[in-house]
Amino acid sequence: MGSRASSRNGSATRRVLALVVLAWFSWCWSFVPRALADDDGSSILAPGYASAALLDLPEDAAPPWRPFAVDVVDLLGRSSALVPAVDGAFGADLLFLGEAGDDPRPRFSRDGIPLGTGHRWADDPWAVSLAGLELTGLSAGPDAWGASAPAVDLTSATPDVDGATTDTRFTKGTDDSYLRRISFRTPRAPWILRFDFDELIDQLPEDATYTTGQHEAKFRSARAAVARLMADGSRLELTHERVRKHKTVLPVHDADHQELWTQRTSLAWRGETDRGALSAAVFVNGTDVEWDSERKLEVVREGAQVELAGRGDGLGLSARVMAWRVSDDGVGTADWGGDEAGAVSAGGQEAALSARRPLRLGGVEVEPSGVLRWHRQAGWAPAGRVDLRPASSGRLCLTLQHGGRAPRSDELYTAARVTGDGVEAVLLPEAGLGWERLDRAALAWRIDLLGNELRLEGAARRLRDGIGWRALEGESDRGRWANEVALDAWNLDLKLSRVGRFAGWARVEAVLSARGCDVEAGTPVALPPERSAVLNVFWERHCFHEDGILELGYVLEHRGEMGDPWLPGDGTRLPSLTLHHLTIGFRLVGVDLGYEVRNLTNQRVPVSAGSLCSGQMNRWRMHWTFRH
Repeated sequence: MGSRASSRNGSATRRVLALVVLAWFSWCWSFVPRALADDDGSSILAPGYASAALLDLPEDAAPPWRPFAVDVVDLLGRSSALVPAVDGAFGADLLFLGEAGDDPRPRFSRDGIPLGTGHRWADDPWAVSLAGLELTGLSAGPDAWGASAPAVDLTSATPDVDGATTDTRFTKGTDDSYLRRISFRTPRAPWILRFDFDELIDQLPEDATYTTGQHEAKFRSARAAVARLMADGSRLELTHERVRKHKTVLPVHDADHQELWTQRTSLAWRGETDRGALSAAVFVNGTDVEWDSERKLEVVREGAQVELAGRGDGLGLSARVMAWRVSDDGVGTADWGGDEAGAVSAGGQEAALSARRPLRLGGVEVEPSGVLRWHRQAGWAPAGRVDLRPASSGRLCLTLQHGGRAPRSDELYTAARVTGDGVEAVLLPEAGLGWERLDRAALAWRIDLLGNELRLEGAARRLRDGIGWRALEGESDRGRWANEVALDAWNLDLKLSRVGRFAGWARVEAVLSARGCDVEAGTPVALPPERSAVLNVFWERHCFHEDGILELGYVLEHRGEMGDPWLPGDGTRLPSLTLHHLTIGFRLVGVDLGYEVRNLTNQRVPVSAGSLCSGQMNRWRMHWTFRH
């Protein structure tokens, strides 16, 4: 019965994708060989353009509409090849699956300063506020510090020169679900003040998402910052943020309640030198997590970093030192933890020193970089990267990388149990874990095809000494972390984007991903699906001399069949999932008003061993920016 339903869903998805692709190519060819004209008959094409694709809008035209991201799944799931995996709905355990062998918990940074603590429970992606921030970077493979997890770079919005800015974003859904996001910043001056507030309440009735129980999640974040601009152009900024998340019903952890409190404080200086931009920062990130008002975990990470971004082909240097400590009272672990049950208190230190130097060898631009890393528990490990590009064009880039992550503090010291729908696995820590070894080769190619921007990004990777799960002797559901995963994997991402005239302005963006993985040894956790896709189609009609704009949008999210990403191995399979979302809105004098229908077809597909995806939901949206 389940397989026939999955087959019908897959056929419907293929038909929708085929129709969209056909319409897209028809639209592409409609621009060849003629140019389009504006409503008054004058050409909208800049000199040298043969079609209306990928053009800047006329000076008096409003920019194409891009709906703001309600949460981190909206931010990454609709604009990248990462596949979000949520244990039900907002606030539940959240992973992002990209390339096989990556840590599925992204590393977030704000203005270049890390936001995490290195523990999977404390580094909850839901606890990253988006107020006043813009997504400026997203990378896969070993990052600048050699670690292997998706790196997400967030940057604070730039202050306006002419006056203060207040950015407000609201949504209202059924069952008292809503978002309130307010970001205020003073104009650019010797002293700059910022205040960002985020509140998201999500409530679903009983059996709407989970197999049992009523879901409720509450998230609040308040962040304040004060910056001093010096006469020489340098800048000193102090930032403090407090976050609280409340969540009921967490099937993967067999818990009815979770409370999370986070505090982040940083002091950063940024300036210019003769050798390039120089920055220095100190930071402290701390998180407390409480389960069912019983078990409590405290994690703190503090550190300092210095970075010199070399000017032109100059030498770039970076250094980072961090110390962390974890305290777990272990309440409730006696029933399943065995010798690892009970309280634990431990700590560690990490350090990294990196250097890079762009070079030019004949007609090839070469940018090598190297990282020397140290971890108190795992010891020393090197990492490196080389980027190769033709000097005559920036459309092609070959990247060779060597790195691999250090064990997380939860893998070293925290016992955990994951469960759902009668399936259970105990994940015991191992204090003797070492570095993973990851080799990766990636090729990125960007071309213009019939006026469309086409990107092909492929990667092949080889993971050895990967951290996976090893069952205890004579047991099938109890095991501990071990450096014994060996896998070879590949992935290919096809990214298409187009902006042009189509009885108004239209924008199409698509990401199609294919992956393959050969596990040679060990039991990995959280392997990505073999297929996934994201499609965004938006259209708008400008009227009333740009004061009024009608907006229509369609979003498709598809994730193929895969193993349960929380359970070791591939024994528990999750069916494919396809979601359709529709939006309609009207922009009037700078105010975006919209209505969104999520999960149009009301798909109810398992997304973990104990929960279903959310059914159809409706919500109103508003985005209004004031400039004083």
